[in-house]
Amino acid sequence: MTIPKKSRRKISVDDATYYWTRGRNRRAENGWITVQREPGTGSLLRIDLYGIPNPVDITEGIRFAIANGWKSSKSEQMFYLGFTDQPGTERFVVRSATSADYWREFAD
Repeated sequence: MTIPKKSRRKISVDDATYYWTRGRNRRAENGWITVQREPGTGSLLRIDLYGIPNPVDITEGIRFAIANGWKSSKSEQMFYLGFTDQPGTERFVVRSATSADYWREFAD
């Protein structure tokens, strides 16, 4: 699976180049981003977000995913992260494909 060329953006993390794109309605404040190391190769990373993504969130998400088992260069199943940004917690948690959006647990 490949991230579409039309809307993908490039980001460098620890001397590696990744590409990312937003999912859902790009005008919505809540959504996800999908990350891939090289277009068309390796596994995808999906980060469910609450709010507009910024480069710091994406960089930290990629580092967290790698530290928690995401193999960006191998063709494996998609790796899922939830974004919490709650005081006293990790900013990200590993999720599953069937988990509800993690931020919904904290939204008012």
